[in-house]
Amino acid sequence: MDQVSLAQRVYEQLHQRLRSGRLRPGTRLVNRTLAAELGTSTIPVREAIGRLVSEGLLDFTPGAGAFVRAPDPNELGELYDVREALEVMAAVQAARFANDHLLGDLQAICARLRQVAAAIPPGQHASRPQFERWLEDEEEFHTRLVAGSHNRWLVKVVKEIRVIAQVFAAQKAAPRLLTHALAEATVRQHDAFLVILAERDMEQATRWMTAHIRSGRDSVLRHLSASDRNPTPTKQDDD
Repeated sequence: MDQVSLAQRVYEQLHQRLRSGRLRPGTRLVNRTLAAELGTSTIPVREAIGRLVSEGLLDFTPGAGAFVRAPDPNELGELYDVREALEVMAAVQAARFANDHLLGDLQAICARLRQVAAAIPPGQHASRPQFERWLEDEEEFHTRLVAGSHNRWLVKVVKEIRVIAQVFAAQKAAPRLLTHALAEATVRQHDAFLVILAERDMEQATRWMTAHIRSGRDSVLRHLSASDRNPTPTKQDDD
């Protein structure tokens, strides 16, 4: 495997750790330690870290190294505001161009989300594997939906904004954010949206996506605020 491929692989592995909350805010990323863990040299690790710094997911301090950024509620709120503007536009265009292929892809993703929701015990939150699977499926749903807008620039910008917002939310909330009730409600919302797409109702698509993004933002910010007031021991994050 060449250096470019190695750097991409390391980037994806570090990115996944950030998205799942495994790399905590303030954690220092040590090149040699990560290289040993990932079975590679320090060169692709350094390149991957540099890419994550440029994307705003890590902070770099000369002489000290790279650190995982701590989520800032105000910045996260701003990111959700930008997401709302862009993803509403994407939802409208996806409804306009909706076809059986798009609907079939989204239905398959919803079925996987439904499986995760059903596996979370009532009154409890997701386990880490469940949380990570949920993140992957939820991201795939929105990625496929935005691709359905047939706007390449919109796809690119939304992807970058979603990634940063998702990393910031996951770092602090981790699996505790995804409760059985929230997962079930989200699945119902997604099912309702599939009906909207099938009917090519652009007005309802606007309303649905606006409500969906705002609900997600409020839920994450509320959880972050509660976590700050009542810190949960790290051990419980891995349940």
